[in-house]
This record gives sequence, structure tokens and C-alpha cells, in this order.
Amino acid sequence: MSEIKGVFSISYGDPEHIVVIDDHKQPVCLNDEEQEFIDMVFSFLASRVDLSDLRLDKRSDNYTSLIYGEYNDFLRFRLSARTKWLSLRLPSDIKASNMDNSLFDAQKNKKQLHWKAKLNSLKDVAAFKDFIIASCI
Repeated sequence: MSEIKGVFSISYGDPEHIVVIDDHKQPVCLNDEEQEFIDMVFSFLASRVDLSDLRLDKRSDNYTSLIYGEYNDFLRFRLSARTKWLSLRLPSDIKASNMDNSLFDAQKNKKQLHWKAKLNSLKDVAAFKDFIIASCI
């Protein structure tokens, strides 16, 4: 695992994968699989948003958040040997039309803001591309 401390700017495509971290919060430590996941998410968003407005935040020991702008905590994730999942803050209209979508079977309470989805591998992430984009913008 690599650890990055301090306040930096995001630069997608930069081989060092610099991220924004607030000095007063826990440092964000990504394992290789999580780094690959973030690279995929950034590639989904690259043509839709200014990637410099994205930042990673460690709000819990249980997950890492990807935040767009000041407050949009639109994606949470955890990928480890024991568990793999993502959680999206889906817009209301998308929630309404996806209540029975098997991608979100892991989310039992569909009234919550974030909907959780289990991943078997990183290959599963592509199925969430449109949901990730919609949750961000």
C-alpha cells in the first residue's frame, strides 16, 4: 500500500496518481486493486467533469469516498481480499427506475442515499459506468 499525505491536486494520467487529501483527516491509503478501480472511475469521468474537482477522502475505516466538488460524496468503495463493493449516491430518477436491478441486490433498504453493490472482480466495474457518471454529475 502506498500512503500520500498533504494537500495535492489530482492529475489523471500522471503515473504517480496524485490525490487531494485534507491534512486534518486520515491519509488515504489505496491498495493496488483500489488504485486500479480509481483509474477506471477517472477514465469514465474524464470527458464529463473536471478531474481536478475530484478528491479522495477517508471518512471511515470501512471505506474510501470519492468526492466531486465541495460536498458530493457520490462514490464509496472498498476492495480487499475479503470484500469488494462500491456504493453510489444515485439520483432519484435513476433509483426509481432501478429498484429491481440485480446490480444493486446487495442494497436491501432502497430508501437510503447510497446504494451498495457487491463486486466479484474489477471486471464488474464496467457495468456501473453510467451509474457512476450519473451519480457524479
